[in-house]
Parts: sequence; C-alpha cells; structure tokens
Amino acid sequence: MATERVELPNGTLYQELGEINAQVPVPAGWHTTFMHVPNNYAYSVSREDLSLTGMYKVGMSLQALENVSQALGQIPSDVAREMINNIPARPASDVVEFESNGLVFFRRFFWVASDEYPIEIPWAKPYPIDMYSQVVANDRTNRLYSMNFDTPSSEWRNYRETGKLMIEGTVLDPNF
Repeated sequence: MATERVELPNGTLYQELGEINAQVPVPAGWHTTFMHVPNNYAYSVSREDLSLTGMYKVGMSLQALENVSQALGQIPSDVAREMINNIPARPASDVVEFESNGLVFFRRFFWVASDEYPIEIPWAKPYPIDMYSQVVANDRTNRLYSMNFDTPSSEWRNYRETGKLMIEGTVLDPNF
C-alpha cells in the first residue's frame, strides 16, 4: 500500500519530502534534488548527481501538482487516468488501477525508443529507455502526483527492482 511504509532492503532508507508530506525509498549513495514553482513541487532521486550532470540516466522524477481542477478543468482522477493512457511511449503492460485511503493509483510499464519520439519531449533521452510510471490522484484535496522511474534499456534488468521499490514504496499522505 502506498500510504504506509514497506520493508526496505539493506542500504535503502526512506527520505522525507517535507514539502508534500511524502517519503521515498532512496538507495545509499543516490542523490535527491528539489524545485518548486507555483502549484508544482518537483523532485528527482537519481544515481547521478544532477548538480554535476544536469540529467540523470537512472532515477525517479516525482511531481506533486496542486489546484488540478482549476488548472486543467477536470478532477485529478480523470487527469491521472488520461495521463497514464497518453504517455508518449510504447506501453509494455496494462494499466493497474486501484484505490487506497482516498487516493486513486494508476501504474504502467513503458518502453521508449529515442528514434520514435522527437527530442522536444522534455524528458526525452538520446537512447532507448525503460520506464515505470505511476500517477496518483487525490480528488478530495485537488492534487495529483506523477512519478516516473527510468533507465537506459540496457540497464533496466539491473534497476528494475529498485524502480519498482521506489515507485510502489513511496509513501503519500492522503491529506496533502
């Protein structure tokens, strides 16, 4: 359940994301960055230090968006469903949808081949990637979380379980 902590393997600890009352599993030696603009809290948890590289190869991005209905004209759960079904990538699994403590979760695996998608996509990388995505809606508080764990396809087997743990083990506060 993503509203309660899970048991973490040795070398991984929960890190508090105080601005959004969330906790994310972070492997030892990984780096966390944070940025805030109105109605958007953005985090990256990555193997690479973004202050040195500007982009990670292996890691997770997490965005928490506020005032979703006012900004997009739809309730967060409808926006989340639309987002997970319209990520510009080749789905590698069906969407898993479930509810927990008032939050609506949507999860899916994707494969992105760099030659299939133009570089204008902000997160596009110059090599094929595998990605595990989760979009979580809170209709009561009018907020939405978007999380993507991605790696170069050549490294996916080495990081699949890490990505699954980071996405599924992130603890979200149903009152945020």
